Amino acid sequence: MVSLLLANFGLTFAVVDLAKEVDVSSGKLVGKGTRVALRTASEELVVDSHGVLQARASGKPVKVATDLVKVPLSSDLPDQYWNELKHIELENGAGGKLFLTVHGVVRPRFPLDGVESSLPLARASQHRARRGKLPFPSALGN
Repeated sequence: MVSLLLANFGLTFAVVDLAKEVDVSSGKLVGKGTRVALRTASEELVVDSHGVLQARASGKPVKVATDLVKVPLSSDLPDQYWNELKHIELENGAGGKLFLTVHGVVRPRFPLDGVESSLPLARASQHRARRGKLPFPSALGN
């Protein structure tokens, strides 16, 4: 019984070892038939301790660029477009252009079917401002 168990173990080990396509040689993975080192890491790039992608040879950071997609501007655009808005390009019919860089976007929410908005709060603060009591310090010293 023990010899049958050892024979089964040996045969299983041999089948698994022969079925492998890679082997380890000098601490590197190599192809079973070719003995050529397999690429498991980039030879040109490395990530430093701060998470910056660098060229392995020079140690300089790799430059990357964002992919900009031009979309006609509309208030009907979903929030995902407004959250990623970086530039606005305006053109007139005479060939004039205006380029604007966007640093922040505010989308006011308007009341829909009985949903309250922040308008009563805004009216209350305007009322206090008219009486000379601003709810916040101003540059005028009020």
